[in-house]
Amino acid sequence: MKYNVFTGLLFLLLMTAVTVAAQSGGITKTGASLDISLLPEATIPILGSGDIFEIGVGGRVAVRFSPVPLFFFDFEGGYNFSPVRAEMSASRQWGGVGGGIGFTVSPGLTAGVVAGGGGFYTFVNEDPEQNGGHGYAGGGVFLDWKMFNPLHLKGEVGYRYFFGYAHELSVSIGLSYAIDFVIIKALEQGAVTIGPVFPVLINTYDNTPVGSTVIRNKEKSPVKDLSVSLYIPAYMDKAVKCADIKQLDGGESIEVALSGKFRDNLMGVEELSKAKTEIRVSYSYEGNKVSEVFRGSAVIHNRNNILWDKPSKLGLFVTSGDPRVSAFALKASEIPGNTNINNIDTVICKAMILFESLNIRGIASTGEYHISKTGGEQLDTVLYPYQVLETGVCNADEAVFLYCALLEAAGIPSAIIRFQDRIMPAFLLSDSAAKADKIYSHPGDLIVREEGVFLPVDTSVMDSGFLRALQSGVMAWNNASRNAVLLPIEAMQREFPPPPLTGSAGETGIPSAEALAAAFGKRLDEFVAYEMAPRVEKLEADAAKAKNSAVVRNRLGVLYAEYGRLEKAMEIFNAIVLKEEYVPALINMGTAYYMKDELIKAIPYFERALKMAPLEPVVLLSLAIINHRLENYGNAREAYKKLQSIDPELAEQYSYIELKGDEARLAAEVSREREKIIWISE
Repeated sequence: MKYNVFTGLLFLLLMTAVTVAAQSGGITKTGASLDISLLPEATIPILGSGDIFEIGVGGRVAVRFSPVPLFFFDFEGGYNFSPVRAEMSASRQWGGVGGGIGFTVSPGLTAGVVAGGGGFYTFVNEDPEQNGGHGYAGGGVFLDWKMFNPLHLKGEVGYRYFFGYAHELSVSIGLSYAIDFVIIKALEQGAVTIGPVFPVLINTYDNTPVGSTVIRNKEKSPVKDLSVSLYIPAYMDKAVKCADIKQLDGGESIEVALSGKFRDNLMGVEELSKAKTEIRVSYSYEGNKVSEVFRGSAVIHNRNNILWDKPSKLGLFVTSGDPRVSAFALKASEIPGNTNINNIDTVICKAMILFESLNIRGIASTGEYHISKTGGEQLDTVLYPYQVLETGVCNADEAVFLYCALLEAAGIPSAIIRFQDRIMPAFLLSDSAAKADKIYSHPGDLIVREEGVFLPVDTSVMDSGFLRALQSGVMAWNNASRNAVLLPIEAMQREFPPPPLTGSAGETGIPSAEALAAAFGKRLDEFVAYEMAPRVEKLEADAAKAKNSAVVRNRLGVLYAEYGRLEKAMEIFNAIVLKEEYVPALINMGTAYYMKDELIKAIPYFERALKMAPLEPVVLLSLAIINHRLENYGNAREAYKKLQSIDPELAEQYSYIELKGDEARLAAEVSREREKIIWISE
């Protein structure tokens, strides 16, 4: 009967524990834990044992090992002192093993049942002959409250049957020292998207998400101080923190944008591949510091792949910082000789020679525009500018990127014009809108924007020369009306920085200086003729009608001079001064010889002009400068002093004229570098 009572009690306790555990919700902890308890206790004899024994006191030491959540094993040893009603007392020592089930009732509070057995030995203090031992079995229920790590407060009520000796209830309360080997997993990952990763966007991913993930707290208690990081081992030096979340309540979900700092080796990916990914989370749960890793993979595209889902991505392939591109641009953009063209922006000359350098290099465009065909959904493969320079072959889009990259590398801001069916490069003039409108004969060629004045160039007709490309670009822009947009490279690259490219800055493929000079001279003549034609026609007509043709003819000479056609200008000026002492023509004739560095020939024209206009500052300054260069310091000072009395502000700009010797020559050279040639129209 006693055994049946014991068995029934254990069965009832176990069934109660399993039922409660099943209803207690998800289990948070996985892994192992170990705690050591010191439990003072009182024992109450029951089931007839009370006729022999009185209430006893004692204590036990228990070691509890939980290999997985819910289940555990116990190893215990104890001592108990119980008075015997026959004016005797007994001391009992026991040790055994057991197991049980524990479940979370609330954060920090665990309840459970335990059962086990072992052996005991009893000492009857007044009658040693009655000493003896046997086995025991028992069970109980417990509560474990985590006060703070690692100390717990533990209470237990249990039953023990010491075979053939006594039945007792035990009540114990004490402290335990807990060592957690557990892995707490309060979070689960929901929808996750990483990639596809495009190497060309490597510098964009620092601040722009490469994907996202949903993190959910699957438990009832809140998760605190949640940190989420992304790590792609093959292409990152370390995990990059993507989010810090103060608290995520039980059952709550949050979407986290994922970004990362990639290594430059991402730019070495030459074919579609996959890379392992890790989404790392760390947080605090019920006082425990927890780390978890959600593993997956991401598609890594070829470094030349791109989706054109945003217009500003067009700046990605304008890689002017590539050493191979910048070396080509800086060498090819050197303007041969002195163009002596006041009315043509130096930027145009540089853009012209860069354009011709590609033609000489033999860059062959297929004429196909892929961007308009692929749009934002289909994958496009684009060669970088350095690859086009190496191979000499490209499609129409790649020719645009290459030309813009060369312009930017040469210090010329550029833009890409986006039409409905194509793209086209444009470059920014250094002239203001007001000046450009005044000095250019074809203001309709100019695209005026807030950033400045742009000229469009059609790289699809590269072999036809710069002027033809310019005219084709202007026609396309004008015909497009409102269906085209100009996108400055600088603005696009602020949103999507180009990727880092490295390589030897050799001169492979750079045309020779002789070839560049010949091509540039030819294309410059074409452009000058294009710009001058309407103005020459008008001045010729005005000269035929004018009563004093010297004035109009001098303007015509100035026009030729300002466009660098010095010989033609001198021919016109000379024809005028042979007939009359027209001061503007005399000054211009002297200036022309000065530009040709024929100083001796220049002096007579300025002296003739001085006789006609003795107070003309330009004449006095010119005589002072020329005589100083010829080391005729006396004549130079004489002209300079007259200039000081007439125009002291102008004279101050050329104060070096009062110097002599090496100091004077050095100052004169510095001044000549800043010197601007002025032609006198009338």
